[in-house]
Amino acid sequence: MTAGSFAYIGPQGIVHGTTITIMNAGRRYLGVDDLKGKVFVTAGLGGMSGAQPKAATIAGCISVTAEVKYLY
Repeated sequence: MTAGSFAYIGPQGIVHGTTITIMNAGRRYLGVDDLKGKVFVTAGLGGMSGAQPKAATIAGCISVTAEVKYLY
């Protein structure tokens, strides 16, 4: 999901690509098509504008997201 991706049309393109990635990971590694009741744990949102928790919600799973802001 880089700026060169055909799906990149702003933040919604990032959410779309991330949703597809989460759903495909469920299919490949968990062997399920429905992620309902599954827990998705992520951290380090960076410049993704919060796409990971939104994508998890769209995919139907529970999202646990940690973001840390270092104070120097």
